[in-house]
Amino acid sequence: MRKNVLPIVKVLLKSLTTSNFLELNALVKKYSRKNGCSLNVIAFPSNQFNHQSPGSSDEFIKTLRYVRPGNEYVPDMDLFQRVNVNGVNQTSLFSWLKSCCEAPSEVIVNSNYALWNPIRSSDIYWNFEKFLINSKGFPIKRYSASSNPLAFEKDIDEQIKSCIRARTSRANMNYFSSFILFVTFFIFSCLF
Repeated sequence: MRKNVLPIVKVLLKSLTTSNFLELNALVKKYSRKNGCSLNVIAFPSNQFNHQSPGSSDEFIKTLRYVRPGNEYVPDMDLFQRVNVNGVNQTSLFSWLKSCCEAPSEVIVNSNYALWNPIRSSDIYWNFEKFLINSKGFPIKRYSASSNPLAFEKDIDEQIKSCIRARTSRANMNYFSSFILFVTFFIFSCLF
């Protein structure tokens, strides 16, 4: 079953950058259930960037809670198992995302830090590169690792508003379609 909302930020949680985690939680809280549309964050750790995400998923959650950001932090996002986001063994999800959105920069990762082959210009460059998905499930924008989530809040807000307009339009259309079907049925039944 699909959820009501679908602007989604795809986030790579590879290093433990406090501001990204805190800002993502703040955005999820702010855009939670706006007229049936909300922001959902799904996150995929990857250890392909200089081994910055070692350990199990449980260790990763404990690190977030007690070390960085710490202070009993609990991510308000869906955290998935570690995946490969680049190279021959990249998951199909990231192949698709990268094929839909241009790389946010022309910089190619330094091969000393890349733990994959081959290195491509479309590769995810570093920790916390993000993808914004619209309410129809299509990737619309890719953000660099250096872009903090609050920097693209305007884009998220636009997608939430677009989702609300689409839901309102669909609701009116469904009502109108039902009315037309009812009237058409009634007219035919009266004629026969």
